[in-house]
Amino acid sequence: MKIGQVFINLPEVVPLEYYEELQILQERALRREKGEIDVLFKKYFRNVPENIYAKFNREPMAAASLAEVYEAEGKDGQRLAVKVQYCDLRERHESDIATMRLVLRLVERFNPKWMLAWMLDELHDDLALELDFLHEARNAERSRESLKHLDYVYIPKVYWNLTKKRILTYEYVEGITIDHIDELKKQNLSLKDIDEKLIRIFAEQIFRTGFVHADPHAGNVHIRVQTKTKFRSTTNEAQIILLDHGLYESLLSEERKILCELWMASINNDHHRMRQAATALGAPEKEYELFCSLVTMKPLPDCEKYQIPSYAADWDPMPKELQMVALKSGKFQLPTVDEYENELNDAERIKVQNHFQKLMDKKRLALFRILKQMPKTMFLLLRNLNCVRNTLKIHDVADVDRTRIMTEVCEKALKEFQTKRRII
Repeated sequence: MKIGQVFINLPEVVPLEYYEELQILQERALRREKGEIDVLFKKYFRNVPENIYAKFNREPMAAASLAEVYEAEGKDGQRLAVKVQYCDLRERHESDIATMRLVLRLVERFNPKWMLAWMLDELHDDLALELDFLHEARNAERSRESLKHLDYVYIPKVYWNLTKKRILTYEYVEGITIDHIDELKKQNLSLKDIDEKLIRIFAEQIFRTGFVHADPHAGNVHIRVQTKTKFRSTTNEAQIILLDHGLYESLLSEERKILCELWMASINNDHHRMRQAATALGAPEKEYELFCSLVTMKPLPDCEKYQIPSYAADWDPMPKELQMVALKSGKFQLPTVDEYENELNDAERIKVQNHFQKLMDKKRLALFRILKQMPKTMFLLLRNLNCVRNTLKIHDVADVDRTRIMTEVCEKALKEFQTKRRII
């Protein structure tokens, strides 16, 4: 299930027919057997949860692919969130991976263009680490430290004395899931402010700290209200709470520097430097434009005339900027809305859509090959970018200037690289 959920966040490279089937895993979680919690607590604490905490609510307040989360109260009165792994998950891990690998190999036999087993091999070690909640706790503390200069992001504290390999106790932090738009608006919170903060947080991780949350989907990003007073007036501002720190990627300093150079080259439409940066990160030279669009999540200036009209908005889940690159590669401009609706007959419309899909499939295969030959770093970075993209799409705020925010953080990172070079 966890592997399927990883694939869902990669619409650029997962074949369309597989992507649609995997959607059912997005909200699915395992079911816990009666008494299972006590088995784990007795193993790690030699006691039941009611004797470990002052209060423990056995009804889970959240469930995910690896664990359920319960509300508790510490002996000091502190509200706590207790993450308890499914009992037999660790024992089943290797056999499930082996089964999944076999299934993917069978898929490859029937559809040899799509060699999917390599994704499983790339993620194997990271998925195993996610089962170790001590690893997650260390990630949370490291991320908390690396982002402490941003007062609008908060990472709950870990209670180490109540944390073991399969039981993790966090400070309980009340918040609204970032995709619950109506609730956010009821609190008079600005979606634009939330989006800008979200973009800046992950730009800081990618360009400056190099410690990147690889699973920031909506369920792992909550919002709480911060009341601030300025010039005798009180306003509600959003503080972003980051949850679930099991899956992170560490970017090397050189990788961050090249990503900065790729970003600046892309916004300046400097194809020579785009090509240099893309190939330095492992992309094939002939697909450097595609890779730059993939990482920057923005259409290149050369692709502006290949816009996606409203009638084609749902033809393919691939991000629009990549669709534009695909259309440019095929030198195919879609008809305007007026031409499509008033000048084409049904047969011609089907022909247009079929040709469009053929170009998308071709480009998706190219992306698949790019990622296959690149380091795992880029694979998990792409997952981060797509999770953020999905949130921005849900909020649908027109005047959020992602390019400006990313560029500001990128320029700051480049100055830091230059300063370090001078010191050395």
